[in-house]
Amino acid sequence: MSEINDVELIKPNISRRITERRKAKLHSSGNHYDYLGEGAFGLVTRVSVPIKEGVSLGLAYKETISEGNAAHALKAWLRLKSVGVPVPRTFRLVERDGKYTGILMTDLTHGWKDVVISSNPTKTMVIDKVNATHPSTIQGLAALDIEDPAFIEKLERQMRTIADKTARNKIGLEHTDVVFAVYKHTGELDLIISDMDNVRVDTHESYDSLFADNLDNVSRIKLHINEAQRLARKLQGTDNV
Repeated sequence: MSEINDVELIKPNISRRITERRKAKLHSSGNHYDYLGEGAFGLVTRVSVPIKEGVSLGLAYKETISEGNAAHALKAWLRLKSVGVPVPRTFRLVERDGKYTGILMTDLTHGWKDVVISSNPTKTMVIDKVNATHPSTIQGLAALDIEDPAFIEKLERQMRTIADKTARNKIGLEHTDVVFAVYKHTGELDLIISDMDNVRVDTHESYDSLFADNLDNVSRIKLHINEAQRLARKLQGTDNV
């Protein structure tokens, strides 16, 4: 297992409006099991972060090619969180040798128990890995009734809520891959904004314009949910059902 040494984790303390720092070592197995995918500016891998003697926490580490991108991502995360838009619970900047080198955040797969759905071409890999470790999750996704009116109503409500909250707070969602869906091993499907690279804060567009554009981008996730289910059904041998 390799280590990323001499790292400082920068954590925003929202209530006190300050940032807190602590030194840490990020442990990476280098195993393909811990490869989570690729962001716009680098790889995303699972790392283990010791939090106390004998206890470590598994998180996702996303490389970044620019300190500006990393700082923007933290700003976007803080803004979205403050207005009640679903975002990863954990979000830290990683500083090494005086420079921001990446972002540490919640592993949305929860150790390949859950399926993270996006427009990223790694969908097949994600579903294969979840199937290898928690096949019951894939069985649930394959059996999910995405035509059920209650399911559709809940999904539409989540999409419109994200579009409304972002538009009211002058936040623009620039790209179709800004919103992910997570199908959980418990059978629930929720939307979350995880990729902050294409989140614009403090825009000057009108509410109506932002709402329409944001809803259009968020709504694309429906196509990717359908595709993820098709892949799950293919694994189950029920893709013609």
